[in-house]
Amino acid sequence: MKTILMHVYYDKSGDIKVISPTSDEELGKSYNHVLLPLADVEPFILGKKNTTEYMIKKTVTLVKKYSNVNLTRSMDNYLTKVSTDSEFTEVVKIITNTTQKTITLLLNASYRDIYENGIDDERDKMDGFITSGMSAIHITEKNNPYNLLTSISFLPRELFDQAKLEFKYHEALDLSSSSAYTKGLVASYQYVIKE
Repeated sequence: MKTILMHVYYDKSGDIKVISPTSDEELGKSYNHVLLPLADVEPFILGKKNTTEYMIKKTVTLVKKYSNVNLTRSMDNYLTKVSTDSEFTEVVKIITNTTQKTITLLLNASYRDIYENGIDDERDKMDGFITSGMSAIHITEKNNPYNLLTSISFLPRELFDQAKLEFKYHEALDLSSSSAYTKGLVASYQYVIKE
């Protein structure tokens, strides 16, 4: 099943100007352009959300204009707390299954479509992720980046090629109340804990 992508045109400050199912050459001369999954922009089309309250970041993601990104000084100044919010489609989902004692990484299929069918700028950003070398997800005590419980390392290229990577963790660990931190190599991550 192919993901439906919408053309979103925005100005230099990131303000959304037009959402269209088709590409428009004239708009492309005046505005920047990005392809986003229909699921991300449908609330604007249906009038449930107002485009004036959102903007396009240079990382090619749709975000609310006021940002609540949590940067931390733990372990590494470049680590970001992974969101547990599911309001928007994530690029990488991190799932901790406390029953099976696994941590699974899932790459959103729509971003594979964007890589294969998107414009060069979008491909370049995904190339940056794919070729970035070894990456790590750090699982910590909930909201406490100073108490590391476990880490997993993976190659983004493998995640892109396989779309899913699964890691076992030590049975004695209790990750039922935990947080995830990583370097922000892609536009959005989501952390989910399942039993």
